[in-house]
Amino acid sequence: MARASIIQTNFTSGELSPRVALGRMDVAKYANGCKTLENCIVTIQGGAIRRPGTRFIGEIKNSQPGRLISFVYSRDQAYVLLMGGGYMWFYKNRARIGTYEIATPYTIAQMPAVSYVQKSDTAFFAHQSVYPQRLQRLGDASWVMANAPFVTEPFADLGNTPNATLTPSVAAEINQAVVLTIDPAIWTIADYGKYVSINSGLAVITNILDSARVEARTLAPISSVVKAPADSWILMEVAWNPSRGYPRAVTINKQRLYYANTFAFPQTVWGSAIRAYLSFQIGTNDDDAFAFELDGANNSPINHLAPSRKMLVLTESDEMSLSGGTDKSIAPTNIDKNDESSAGCSGTVRPLKVGNELLFVSAEGLKVHAMGYRYDIDGFPAPDRTIFAEHITRSGIREMSFEKKDSTLYAIRNDGVMAVCAYDVDQEVVGWGRWITQGGFESITTIPTATAEDTYVIVARTVGGVLKRYIEVFDRDVMLDCAVVASDTAGKITWTGLGHLEGLKVQVYADQSYRGEFTVQGGQITLPRAAKSVQIGLAYTARIELMQPELGANGTTSQGNPVSVREVVIRVLDTQAAVVNGKPVQFRQFDTQVLDMPSPKVTGDYRVLALSDQVYTTQQIIEQPYPAPFHLLDVIRKITIND
Repeated sequence: MARASIIQTNFTSGELSPRVALGRMDVAKYANGCKTLENCIVTIQGGAIRRPGTRFIGEIKNSQPGRLISFVYSRDQAYVLLMGGGYMWFYKNRARIGTYEIATPYTIAQMPAVSYVQKSDTAFFAHQSVYPQRLQRLGDASWVMANAPFVTEPFADLGNTPNATLTPSVAAEINQAVVLTIDPAIWTIADYGKYVSINSGLAVITNILDSARVEARTLAPISSVVKAPADSWILMEVAWNPSRGYPRAVTINKQRLYYANTFAFPQTVWGSAIRAYLSFQIGTNDDDAFAFELDGANNSPINHLAPSRKMLVLTESDEMSLSGGTDKSIAPTNIDKNDESSAGCSGTVRPLKVGNELLFVSAEGLKVHAMGYRYDIDGFPAPDRTIFAEHITRSGIREMSFEKKDSTLYAIRNDGVMAVCAYDVDQEVVGWGRWITQGGFESITTIPTATAEDTYVIVARTVGGVLKRYIEVFDRDVMLDCAVVASDTAGKITWTGLGHLEGLKVQVYADQSYRGEFTVQGGQITLPRAAKSVQIGLAYTARIELMQPELGANGTTSQGNPVSVREVVIRVLDTQAAVVNGKPVQFRQFDTQVLDMPSPKVTGDYRVLALSDQVYTTQQIIEQPYPAPFHLLDVIRKITIND
């Protein structure tokens, strides 16, 4: 029989896959991992904290599905946009901006595939079935979404030279009206919106007068009124239209607006003229617009474009980069494509720029890859960041967001569970866990605040047998979900404003102490004694299940031997409650006045003896089921090994 004490000093490996947790004691991450990490957040320093709760903001229009989008002009002018079926709402400082609403052309079914990019007061939106949109912010409650007013749209590579003469009415400068007369008379209504290249100029047809004459507006000067002979002028169609489709992907990089992937041209990238986002008139000068078709072996459609050291192009099967060569920008006559990796990218989950990496979800939605430049190979590999926790995304990922302050990656799964990762590559921290709420998370976005960041979520909850969708925001000072936080200087027992939780059981944290569980009736609850400040909301339990201890050394192992854990010591910081294997940890000594005093926050070592009636057990589960602070730093286990 041997006895030993072992310490786990951090939890930075997070919840490990059963493929690792049950058999890979030799992996370095094993010592810092958990079998279960639920409703906790791992700090980069190593500890595990009970996750923040959410504050209730409001219900979505008709409780229909929606999507959250960030719009950030500055830290004090940051907004969350709620995209619903055919409308958009706006939020700032954790509240909706009045009842303000604008119309959008996107349906509920189209929302997940909408791509967007924002710069200053303007955002551009893209979807293959909708003409590209431009959103402009004019004020907190003044926004305009409309078709992007392109000066020149990209042309399809289908221009033809009609067998007819064409005569302009005037030698026109830019943005001037001109009448174009054709002989024989073959103009039709189908020619409306097409482009005409004639006498060194370019014009777009704006009106069909009759079969012989059309009105047009010049985009480049027409040098003369000389009749253009048959087959000497070009009639061109736009690349983007209802039949050929509109771009799926959009981004901004190095002063160009980029679009990519229509139904007809799934592997084409279009770049605007430099510093002229609305001009796609292709030319040969370095600052002209261009179109570039990929030549990938798999012919996969482009799903996303992402700015980086180079322009990153993500398809269903491959990842590539575009550049102008060594230390040069992309130009119409200078485009260099490099194949980088072959992970394949999801078409609906928007990639995230995190530090020097681009995080993206694989095509099947089950892996998170990190694409970053490496000098040693002069390329962009894309390693799998879920390799040791492949189970964590088992139902597939639908949306992601990232908080910089605490280096936290959020990934909403298709089943409504939130996969959460403490992510800091510099500190070699990649620790996944799961956040579970009563209902399911559906959408997420993060915006900066004056001192930190706010992460907003859409949550689907069943209230009174009816499916409701609420907008909520995570708050590190709140320890319940969908919570109402209120105060009364005189103190009171009846608290209202809980209609969104009607008929549900809620927990109460009042005056820094847990007050128990109540059922909301008539939008209110009544406490047994008065309180001055309250948090009222839905409960969740923080849960950490430790790994099976391994005490082997020099080629030996403790695996396969009967092992019992006689005692557990938890080291905590600013903690009010914890339970180990179902046994509450005593953090304070009770006296006659203890019930009238707030529960203290404690820091230090606290032990739990006689964990189980079973002789041999290595299962230790540390929980915090109450709305109270919990920060676990270390765990010390005193173990007996029987040969």
